Amino acid sequence: MAIGRMAGHISFLSHHSMEQKFGREYKRNDGLFELFGKFQVESYLEYNGYNFTKWFDPLSYLYITKAINIFDLGRGFDTLEDALAKIQSELYLISFSNDMLFLPSEMSKIDMMLKARHFKKCDLLEVESDYGHDAFLVEIDKFDDYVRAALKPKPQVSNPGPSPMHDNIV
Repeated sequence: MAIGRMAGHISFLSHHSMEQKFGREYKRNDGLFELFGKFQVESYLEYNGYNFTKWFDPLSYLYITKAINIFDLGRGFDTLEDALAKIQSELYLISFSNDMLFLPSEMSKIDMMLKARHFKKCDLLEVESDYGHDAFLVEIDKFDDYVRAALKPKPQVSNPGPSPMHDNIV
């Protein structure tokens, strides 16, 4: 499980952020020419991978991975557009540049499909980030106002017609 987490962790962070954080630096207490010496990034991945196994249930990790792998919004519909047509609520989408797990191009595609159908409310925030998929954990300041605005109660439109209470009055 630790090795799987290490491999997965590489896809959560962008190449740029890994390069900035580690570069090609060798672990300080390892010699460059030692047979079993490690790069800083190797040490980081091993530390996080093995610690992950201490606090995360392996079975839940397998279920989450399976759920991500089999998720298909269009499943059960003829097209993705047909699936999206069933949505009745407002949508607020967020994409992060360099996210290799949920590609920004996929969010843009969903946004364009909905707008082409004159969907009542769809908004997309594209966040520039060097942190890849983990941007949603480490750069909250780049989208927190957007989320707050989306969660803010909307004013209710008053209904000019009779209320159900009035129908019962004799």
